[in-house]
Amino acid sequence: MKFVTLLVALLIVTSTAEGQQTNAKQLIQNIDHASSDTDKLTAYRAIANYYQVTQPDSAYYYINQGLRYFTERDYILGQATMHGLLGITYSIQSMMDAAKKEQIEGLKLFTLLKDTNGIAATNNALGVIEGKTGHYTKATEYFLTALRLFEKKHSDHGIIATYMKLGIVNDLVGNYDKAIDYYTKALDISPKNKTEVNTINLYNNMGNVYGRIGKYEEAKIYFKKALDQASPEQFEQDRVASLTNLANAYILTNDNNSAMEYLNMALPLTLKYKVPEDYTRVMLIMASITSQTNPHIALDTLKSVFNATRQMQQRQLQTEVMQAMVDIYEQLGNYKDAYTLLKEEHKLKDSIYNIEKEKQIASLQAMHDLEQSNEKLQEMSVTEQKNKRTRNVIIVIAISLGTALLALAYSFTKSNKLNKKLAKREAELARANADKDRLFSIIGHDLRGPINNIPLAIEMHNSESTTREEKEFLLNSLHENAIATAETLEKLLNWGKAQIKGISLNQTKFAANDSLKVNIALLKGAADNKLIEIENNVPADLKVYADEEHFRFVSRNLLANAIKFTSAGGKIEIAADTTTNKGFVVFSVKDNGIGMDKEQQEHIFDTLGVSTAGTANERGHSIGLMLCKEFINENGGDIWVESKKGKGSTFYFSMKAAG
Repeated sequence: MKFVTLLVALLIVTSTAEGQQTNAKQLIQNIDHASSDTDKLTAYRAIANYYQVTQPDSAYYYINQGLRYFTERDYILGQATMHGLLGITYSIQSMMDAAKKEQIEGLKLFTLLKDTNGIAATNNALGVIEGKTGHYTKATEYFLTALRLFEKKHSDHGIIATYMKLGIVNDLVGNYDKAIDYYTKALDISPKNKTEVNTINLYNNMGNVYGRIGKYEEAKIYFKKALDQASPEQFEQDRVASLTNLANAYILTNDNNSAMEYLNMALPLTLKYKVPEDYTRVMLIMASITSQTNPHIALDTLKSVFNATRQMQQRQLQTEVMQAMVDIYEQLGNYKDAYTLLKEEHKLKDSIYNIEKEKQIASLQAMHDLEQSNEKLQEMSVTEQKNKRTRNVIIVIAISLGTALLALAYSFTKSNKLNKKLAKREAELARANADKDRLFSIIGHDLRGPINNIPLAIEMHNSESTTREEKEFLLNSLHENAIATAETLEKLLNWGKAQIKGISLNQTKFAANDSLKVNIALLKGAADNKLIEIENNVPADLKVYADEEHFRFVSRNLLANAIKFTSAGGKIEIAADTTTNKGFVVFSVKDNGIGMDKEQQEHIFDTLGVSTAGTANERGHSIGLMLCKEFINENGGDIWVESKKGKGSTFYFSMKAAG
């Protein structure tokens, strides 16, 4: 069982304490008796907070009633607030598309009003939605925007809430030190004299980080602090997170009995407050314990839970449930289902995490820190300039105009030279970083998945309990992974060699059709497997002046891609045109496959690290097309594509005709 971070703290928590001090009847009366728009807004916000978690249907009713009222009154602040409350309620119920739509509407209105606190709070809410659906980089952008706004307004409450959300995002992508740093900052400014929801969640999340790095006793301390903080009745719902986290910690210290006690305390609360995400997590952990004595019952529970996570669009939860199911399949000796599910889990994780996520988040945080430093420097600079003008006014008058002009000219010339050098160095550094990022992106995305599948497949194949059919299935999977890995490595090495040493060019006259025949023979097996016909219409006596190795690579890559993206029974046509572009031969590789939209076509030759599955789930590698473009350009030609979604694609490339 892995240590799981609970995402409850990612919710934009509206304190329910105020609403629970009265009853629903009193809150409804407050709406009726409110004499001003401001009082009306306060009353609608209170009843929304009262019903938001326990009775979402009632919350929707009163929020929409308030929205209609404020729209009729043309009270923009009320409309913006109601959209935000609707978004939060949808988010709590895991209706992410609807939640995002409402928050965007609210953001437009808060921006129209130039309401800084409203804009900041809505950015936090949008960050929560992106975070709950696994889009952590986008979530970080929203949170850092909110933090900058709250800092300018000196809003401790807003800063604490945003620090907490940034901590969660860094925890989820593995930046544990940064997560602890954000949580510690939030606790330092958190009120010490009263209980708040944010304080409870901060203790929970701090415990999660310590649990993640294996310090379980420290984790228990923070979870128990959170549980103690949530002891008042108005914070009963917030006990779920603490109870579930404590159960998780006790599982990891081999005390399942204590874990079950805490889970049995948490489960009724998840049903009482109707929060499907919390219920799912409690059931997941219970199943992990049950699997030790009754794996079949645990597996049935997990299948039901998995369907619930798909409906909630909770991709992070889906991967955790899938991993638990893989463990039970292995325990039962069902290696085929275990392996198939593991491949699906890796594919889902690839859509949530990749190497770029952590780098992008770190970059955003660095930009935020730099912006803060620049603002402080600007403030210091303004103060210093005022003092300097006061002290030196007589000296400034005494300086001769000629000397000032000469100094200015010299300074301008020197500054201009330095700026040019700096710009050149920055461009070189940017190119170097881009090459490095491309390399790691491809290694992380296109090599990691196939290689990670190999050890498990071999282990399952060697197991005595694996049937002959399962062994054959595993060998076929290994063969697919080996082909995908070898293809990626070949292209990666070619690209790396080109980046480090430059592209070597050895142009000669040769018959294009001879090279094409070699490539067609190499790829005949892949085409035959899909019953694809390859028609070569290039004249036998047609010669070009180019690097023959480059020609073979380009034509082979385009033909391989055509096979990948053409459905079974399709057709591929290879042709050459000597009339359209004088002095050049324009080759074409045409298929009737799945085609591309305009956006894909615009970036098909310049996007690295993106893999697209073929019609039979074959791997596609954009690095191949990147290399094709570089090789064609080096030979003085051009490459382009014409395509329509669902109608197929035609790739064209030109090379010099032999004189």
